[in-house]
Amino acid sequence: MPNDLTCHSATAGGAAPPHVPPELIVDLDFYDLPLPGDDVQLAWRRFLGKGPMVWSPRNGGHWVPTRAEDIAALHRDTVRLSNRDGTALPVRSGMRLLPTEADPPEVEEYRRTVLSFFSPRQIDALEPSIRALACQLIDAIAPRGGCEFVGAISHQLPIVVFLQIMALPVEDRTYLLSQSEQIARNPDNEAKGRAMQALVGYIESRVAERRDGVGDDVISTMARARIGERPLRDDEIVSICTLLLMAGLDTVAASMGFIAAYLAEHPEIREQLRTDVALIPTAVEEFLRRFAVTSLGRVAVKDFDIGGVTVRAGDHVLLSSPLHNLDPERFPDPEKIRLDRGRVQLRPWYTCLSRRLSGACRASHLYPGVAGANPRIRDRSWHRHRRTIWLCQCIGEAAITLVSLTVRRYRCYFCGHIYDEDAGDPEAGIAPGTRFEDLPLDWVCPSCGADRDQFHEETD
Repeated sequence: MPNDLTCHSATAGGAAPPHVPPELIVDLDFYDLPLPGDDVQLAWRRFLGKGPMVWSPRNGGHWVPTRAEDIAALHRDTVRLSNRDGTALPVRSGMRLLPTEADPPEVEEYRRTVLSFFSPRQIDALEPSIRALACQLIDAIAPRGGCEFVGAISHQLPIVVFLQIMALPVEDRTYLLSQSEQIARNPDNEAKGRAMQALVGYIESRVAERRDGVGDDVISTMARARIGERPLRDDEIVSICTLLLMAGLDTVAASMGFIAAYLAEHPEIREQLRTDVALIPTAVEEFLRRFAVTSLGRVAVKDFDIGGVTVRAGDHVLLSSPLHNLDPERFPDPEKIRLDRGRVQLRPWYTCLSRRLSGACRASHLYPGVAGANPRIRDRSWHRHRRTIWLCQCIGEAAITLVSLTVRRYRCYFCGHIYDEDAGDPEAGIAPGTRFEDLPLDWVCPSCGADRDQFHEETD
């Protein structure tokens, strides 16, 4: 039987180099994967078992390692692979995005400089404003009992946080989002280039305004920063700030959407996490594993053998985090969310700056404020973890709280009995998850016998 993943013409999207075995050529366009239902991550699994290394002629042509072991090894490899062509495929021209598109030893200098701006103390200082924003968003959607999550939350919370950190106008959010969307998802290199130029031009003007270094926002702080014995150049500041902004505009928002969608469809997981908050750090890492969103391109700088093939100098390699995280040799039952999996050892692409920024959004910081503003969850025993963790983790935990807002609680005026939609009233035959408005007209308070008209939704 023909392999439906094989390009029947090696020129589909571009001819493969002569050193690529024809049987390893697959039609893999990571901008347009054939989706099994709505699960974009599972679409990658179709390429497992086709060989340790496969070749896609799409997006300029590139190798794709399919085994977690090889993906992790190639991600760490700074001898045979380089970031010099950037991490996006097809290769784009123009400015490098620092620090991710630098190689050792300079990448370590940039990384230390950038991370120094986001120490645990500085991140903790952001907590009050982010908690207030989370509560504001929750209060806006709570009366409706639900929301379109991407528009109401994931295109609000992380993006506004990043704009505040960089002291950029929140009203610019829509414009910046549109440019980020083109950069992240449009396979047309020209369209990507125009959007990147627009985003860079936006940042350049802000850097020029703050070159005197007066202020405590990220851009002003970078204007005072040094790499070794010299100050950061304008182009370096622009590059770093562009990468930060893109992370807040796209990557984190995408992670929020996947996590919230899963929680919305699995109320039993929501209840388990609300009941045992000690599971949350492990659960969030499991969400990040299952719903990975990043794939990074690198270029070979020398010939080497891996997975039974020879990668030639100049070949590009796409490292897919979904393929790594859905490898059954690395994670048993990889397509399932398992809260008993234990701590997930996330690969290096997760330990990016955007995860450190999550200390500001971490749900264990948000929960006390959210609970105070939303009495439906006020009695939950939220723990206040004091260690610094990362942005995508906070997003998952915030999503647990936000999705849970579709469940409401009602109190009896006479006796104070609580009807919790999540729990229902099993003794009266009311199933868990039954909305208050769907209760039978003859339902009465199980404690004092008051009819349902004597219940009111809890508010502050």
